[in-house]
Amino acid sequence: MSLRSPSIAFAFGSTLAAALWPGVGWGQRPGPILEVPPGFTVDLIAGDLPSPVALTFGPDGRLYVALRDAGRVVALEDIDGDRAIDRVVTAVDGLARPSDLAFRNGELWVLDSARVVRVRGPFGDGTGGREEIALDSLLAGGPPAASFAFFAGGVLVAIGAECETCPAGNLGSGIVVNLVAEDGEPRHWSRGLRRVAAMAVQPSTGVLWATETGPARWGSDLPADELNTIRAGRHYGWPYCYGNRIPTPEFADPARCDRTEPPVLTLPAGSAPTGIVFYGEDAFPSGYRGDAFIALAGSVAGPTFAEPRVARIRFVDGRPVALENFVTGWVGEAGRLGRPSHLAVGPGGALYVSDDLAGRVWRVSWVSGDIGEDEGG
Repeated sequence: MSLRSPSIAFAFGSTLAAALWPGVGWGQRPGPILEVPPGFTVDLIAGDLPSPVALTFGPDGRLYVALRDAGRVVALEDIDGDRAIDRVVTAVDGLARPSDLAFRNGELWVLDSARVVRVRGPFGDGTGGREEIALDSLLAGGPPAASFAFFAGGVLVAIGAECETCPAGNLGSGIVVNLVAEDGEPRHWSRGLRRVAAMAVQPSTGVLWATETGPARWGSDLPADELNTIRAGRHYGWPYCYGNRIPTPEFADPARCDRTEPPVLTLPAGSAPTGIVFYGEDAFPSGYRGDAFIALAGSVAGPTFAEPRVARIRFVDGRPVALENFVTGWVGEAGRLGRPSHLAVGPGGALYVSDDLAGRVWRVSWVSGDIGEDEGG
């Protein structure tokens, strides 16, 4: 059964969920009633997962999900082809806190705190081998790496800032590094990025885009979060500048800011962008093709309120021109009911959304008949 927005449909029931995660039933936890644009439907396909974050589809058609708090990657299986999840199996275990994952050449790459784990299949039966790339020397005591991307023949890893105002470019301080340089040594790729939680390559241009979360210390509306294009050798401002090359109070150095890259798109302060994916399929109205979706975890406490949501970024000629709501409903009368974390586009063109707070995975599909120019909004 598939219900139009703002309702949801449960794709499989409490029996399977209880078997997977003993002691927790589907009906025991209140959840959001998510809303999507007219013509779309949103289905709950998995629940009671311990902090599901990054999502990716494997060459075998299964949806792989990183479970941060469980230290594992699981595969969601639709055995009979009815678009409902029939089984959840562990694909990779023995991890610390996996935050990102992707396939390349049949191998599953997992970003796991202070290392990158590369796993060769088959997955889940103990016969697949694995290799590790340690990141300890790059992190230098700072926060764990949050995201990575295959780009320009290498593996770019985003390493967050170890403090709010320490100089960018120090090891472990707001940098993107290339792990697969020609000589095998990690190289700085770009600097001045406080926290990059997600990166994605734009298919139409080959440009690498990244989210950036700003510090929450200057009031309710500053500084804004950002969307940047990541290029080799560029500095993106942190901690010296924010927004359109505006000097921060701590450094007040306009000349330094003149040499930095401003954001391509600013997001409301507190948005906390955590996932981004470009849409290039034919399952949504054609106006969506080439646009991006971005997961905004939001902020519902403190001086800044930013609604948790999945937003659509409209692109024209490869550049963002508008930001609009696509999936909402994670805040209710009782407060926060969930938090969108990461995104993936499935083989059939549906959009998949993980919720690391409520432990769920959602699927957004177009169901309103013929695919028009932009009937979905």
